[in-house]
Amino acid sequence: MLTQHLSVSPVQSFADEAVHIKLSGMSSHQSITLRLISAVGRDFCVASHATFITDASGCVDLHEHEPVSGMYKGIDPMGLFWTQRRTEKDKVPQSIWKTSRLNL
Repeated sequence: MLTQHLSVSPVQSFADEAVHIKLSGMSSHQSITLRLISAVGRDFCVASHATFITDASGCVDLHEHEPVSGMYKGIDPMGLFWTQRRTEKDKVPQSIWKTSRLNL
């Protein structure tokens, strides 16, 4: 059985600092959708998504792979961040609101 692993480095960063996102431990040539959701207020958040196909080793590295669909095109390690759009709170899983820090 494969162990899935999501790596985000650095864990905390400034807005102009690149983040390295890599997913491993998936089956080869599998479709996988990554979603980025950030709570930014009491009633809304910003969210983005992109779908990738894992490589032969079952990995997706946003520095090397381009999405097959989603909110951006081409290889862009920060694509999930700059394509985030406002999303109403009722369209986001409750777990996001319970675990996110709100800066009000």
